[in-house]
Amino acid sequence: MERPFITCYMMNSLDGRIIGNYFETDRGREFIVLYERIHDRIGAPAFMNGRTTFEDWPWQLEPGNRLDLPADAPRIEREDCIFDTGAERYAIAIDGSGKLAWRGNAMIHGASDLYSNRCGDHIVTVLTRRVSDAYLAFLRDRRVSYIFGGDDALDLALVVGKLRSLLGIEHLLLEGGGRLNGSFVRAGLVDEYKVLLMATVDGGSGEFPTKTSFDVAPGQGGMVPVDFAVGDVERVDDRGLLLTFTRA
Repeated sequence: MERPFITCYMMNSLDGRIIGNYFETDRGREFIVLYERIHDRIGAPAFMNGRTTFEDWPWQLEPGNRLDLPADAPRIEREDCIFDTGAERYAIAIDGSGKLAWRGNAMIHGASDLYSNRCGDHIVTVLTRRVSDAYLAFLRDRRVSYIFGGDDALDLALVVGKLRSLLGIEHLLLEGGGRLNGSFVRAGLVDEYKVLLMATVDGGSGEFPTKTSFDVAPGQGGMVPVDFAVGDVERVDDRGLLLTFTRA
């Protein structure tokens, strides 16, 4: 099955953290804006995040991410359901068990204009077939598109193949979190790694456990190291670098 070209795109501190106190500095806030500009410059028609990452954007969800689901929902066939096959851009959410309480079927504004560039991206959520009928009814009521990526666990190769065949997506931005990225690289599905490296050491704290671009999900053992080759190196004045690595 054909699949999109997959670019994992992240922002890191010098000590390799993808989240931390450095986000709250003046430089950190400027780099978040720069990250979004580069996101747009890359020009991919779709980006993908895991459930936890979308929970960090609570304005996309009902207050408290609360799902009020009926107890007596009718049986719904486990068939892919796409409400907008002609969208200009897609936001792909990995949510195997169905926990995200979407407000609508497209990305919306938050409290600031920081992510306004993503507004209007049509939401497609990726589920396993064990998801409840009530949750499927909720998605259908909100006209949130969904595809199935497996029975009890997700088959990532199947998922990205469906993104290509059902939606015509030829280039996908994989933007975390680290466990999702790590699962993709383990599956041999990362063609390119692009990182906006901010010349700041965060140092870490108890508030922010160490999270990196490629982490291990629960139950996963060690992996065979995956080699990449250095591609483009772009200087961001004297404060950072945009680095591109390709599969060796």
